[in-house]
Amino acid sequence: MDITTYTVGGLSTIAVITGLVKVARAAGLPSKYAPALSVTLGAIIGISAAVFSDSAVYLGGMGGIAAGLFASGIYDLGKTTAA
Repeated sequence: MDITTYTVGGLSTIAVITGLVKVARAAGLPSKYAPALSVTLGAIIGISAAVFSDSAVYLGGMGGIAAGLFASGIYDLGKTTAA
């Protein structure tokens, strides 16, 4: 894979994770569990993508965890900026 695949895939994964966590929070998830959900979703998405693309699973997991951490940070940054 080239850098474009990682960049586009990573950015869309961050957007998907942010959206899913926002839906979960609207459904009643307490705020303190949102970062854990974000990282968990990132790991699941990353591992799933690695399995389906015949990449190393550990790289998909690490990339997914990083995407979850980024999504959590971006959401917190937007929440503090908007307030």
